[in-house]
Amino acid sequence: MRRPYRPIRTIFREAFERAGLPYPNPHSFRETIVALGREICTVKAMQGWAQNLGHESATTTFGSYGKVSPAEQGELVRNAGKNRAADDKIDRVLAMLGEVKGSLPA
Repeated sequence: MRRPYRPIRTIFREAFERAGLPYPNPHSFRETIVALGREICTVKAMQGWAQNLGHESATTTFGSYGKVSPAEQGELVRNAGKNRAADDKIDRVLAMLGEVKGSLPA
């Protein structure tokens, strides 16, 4: 028998309580995921992450989470195209997210 729909906040709260950890609200978890994605994802991969967050466009994701400081913006522009090794990290991170998702209650 399938369990009825439960709010994500309830699922998070119960999972963190069982793990003996303080409860972070789901929005802060999304902030963390986007920050990680900004560090390791290509634009194409980030579009996939944005869609998993329920956004139609990565523009929505980038506009909602983790603004880039002017100093960081300059650094990113100067180093554009130099971090292709990050693509290899994406598969590992996606696998970890799959493990986390699999451990949450249905």
